[in-house]
Amino acid sequence: PFETCVSRPSCDECVLPNPRFNCTWCPEVEVCGSGIDRNYEKWSEAGCHASSNVKDCVARMHPLLVAFIVVLVLGVLILIGGIVGFVIYAWRRPNSPSGMWLIDHRPRRMWQRFREATSKNRANDYNAHFNEAYA
Repeated sequence: PFETCVSRPSCDECVLPNPRFNCTWCPEVEVCGSGIDRNYEKWSEAGCHASSNVKDCVARMHPLLVAFIVVLVLGVLILIGGIVGFVIYAWRRPNSPSGMWLIDHRPRRMWQRFREATSKNRANDYNAHFNEAYA
């Protein structure tokens, strides 16, 4: 079958690029069309031929998706705010448990611990291999 704008049942499918047709979605009649197809009468009566009535569906989002994105962004902002607040609190009160934890877990200290742990593991692996080979 030959694909036309009329064969596209939803708004999202309607606005997909097609080199042969310039399909647009008319929300008043909920029909995809090019303005010169079998739905011309519906388009004409609803005023879909006027560019202000034709909607671009790509920009539309489902309300639940919008709500999810808003909640996700707010959650991330609250998390970042909490971390920044903790660091400021611990930085200003170095003798508090939070301050002591921050001093003990500062990035330079963590990197140093990581390097020490990996070098000990390498040394142990080398010694174990050396002892097995020459035992």
